[in-house]
Amino acid sequence: MSLLGSHVSLDKTLHKSLVYSLSQGVTNPQFFFGNPYQLKRRNFADADIIQCCGLQCNCFVHCPYVVNLAGVASTNSIAWNGENDIDLKVCESICSVQADLSSLDKLPFTKKGCVVHVGSIGKNKDWETGCKAVATSINHLEFSSTPLLIETMVGRGGVLGKNFTELALMYDKIQEKDKVGFCLDTCHIFAEGLFDLGTIAGIDACFSEWDKTIGLNKLKCVHLNDSLMEYGSKKDRHQRIGLGYIWKDREDALNYFLQRCNALDLPFILETCEEDVPVLRETVEKLKQF
Repeated sequence: MSLLGSHVSLDKTLHKSLVYSLSQGVTNPQFFFGNPYQLKRRNFADADIIQCCGLQCNCFVHCPYVVNLAGVASTNSIAWNGENDIDLKVCESICSVQADLSSLDKLPFTKKGCVVHVGSIGKNKDWETGCKAVATSINHLEFSSTPLLIETMVGRGGVLGKNFTELALMYDKIQEKDKVGFCLDTCHIFAEGLFDLGTIAGIDACFSEWDKTIGLNKLKCVHLNDSLMEYGSKKDRHQRIGLGYIWKDREDALNYFLQRCNALDLPFILETCEEDVPVLRETVEKLKQF
């Protein structure tokens, strides 16, 4: 099965959504199971789930953007420090993530996962305390067959997960480590100024540092996005592959990055939505030579 994927809009049923995805050559689709700016999630009928089980694909879901497992950034309030109102607010995020996990648990696909932005602690706050709060929140989740995938982030505004040290600290405090993995977003890595993925040296350095800090076995998928902004801009602005600052006129580096993902059996998911499906097809053709 191809490792290439794309973010796909959710149709009336999950089965119809997956069938559409496969018709476009997308075997690793990613969905929002609801409005990305609301915590409420979709429920799927048992008949819908049963129809999906025979499909030859994988499936990923992106948890809502408004999830914050660290506290409430707008008030700079860290969770699990005795403030009941803040803890209750975080519990709403936990329930939202749990709903997505439970939906994917019903699907017997080989590769699947719930990708999450863990949240923000607000400006000028203690990132170590925030990371520990995130881990405590994750320890409230009930896991079955679906892993939670913590995404690499751009750290502007107190957002957590901006570097491998923060990710490693979260992971160290998580109880069910076998149920938690990570998603590397290429735009975020580049915009944060961690590694220039437009160079072979930068790509090698990224994977080497990941292996030393967290372990390549914990990397479960890649969000394959170019960057609208320059290296180290601290701005999360996705661009279509080959049109942004990472890989424009750097096709050799892009192909090398895809080779590295291929060697690790990592699904790589385009997030510039369905308009980029033709780009996805072109990339599939390029991969045949690897």
